[in-house]
Amino acid sequence: MAALLGDEGYDVAVCPNLTAISKHVDEHIGAILLTEEALRDEQTALRDAIAAQSGWSDIPFVLLAAQRAGRASLSTVSPLQLFRESVNNVVLERPLGKASLISAVSSAMRSRQKQFEMRDRLRDLAASESRLRLAAKASDVGTWDHDLVQQTLHWDDRCKATFGMTADTEVTEELWFAIVHGDDRERVGRAFRRAIQTDGDGVYDVEYRTIGMSDGIERWVAARGGCHFAAGEAIRFIGTIIDITERKKDRGCSDRFGGGAPCREGHDR
Repeated sequence: MAALLGDEGYDVAVCPNLTAISKHVDEHIGAILLTEEALRDEQTALRDAIAAQSGWSDIPFVLLAAQRAGRASLSTVSPLQLFRESVNNVVLERPLGKASLISAVSSAMRSRQKQFEMRDRLRDLAASESRLRLAAKASDVGTWDHDLVQQTLHWDDRCKATFGMTADTEVTEELWFAIVHGDDRERVGRAFRRAIQTDGDGVYDVEYRTIGMSDGIERWVAARGGCHFAAGEAIRFIGTIIDITERKKDRGCSDRFGGGAPCREGHDR
């Protein structure tokens, strides 16, 4: 099998047992091809290596099962069952032809390539995020980061304060929408859904009102940012938030009094 895969251009390493395989589990490995017999070996080292993968990584396994007598189901094979619930895998029953083997490995490698693309994109985003936060600290602008894969939100302290939250508030998507002004909630939701659509441009640019979570104060905010995609999937939604309440008040004053004259609060048009 190593020779067949080598002829197809794959770089193959043959390992004598699962412990040896575990030493190859890193962010460069493409896929793991195992026989059912190998799974009767001690699995602890390999399981630990799999558990230690980065969040973006889910190494594909191609498992080669021994031929079954009669109608015995693969689901009853205990060594294979150990991998079924937690590992990205495909099971092939021996004997199998070259075409089936190559097809299974090729599919696994395509899956892994998408993971590599996501890894590279996440690293680029981390660098961009670092620069964004440095700029935000100097400009009184809040930053937000929505991990669409893990479904987690991170808001910095300035962003939370803009929404009337305390610094220790755990932010969720539901909480965010709950403190958007009721008259603006549908519009904000549309802007968010449009930004994360895979066939869109990912741009998010919207102004709306919020009702402070802890202080009940109505504020106008301007949100600017966008969605980042990898392998055709929306993975990160990041951007900035700024309090524009005073600007809206200024605009309201000029609208009420007209012309270029200052209003009673001393604001110029």
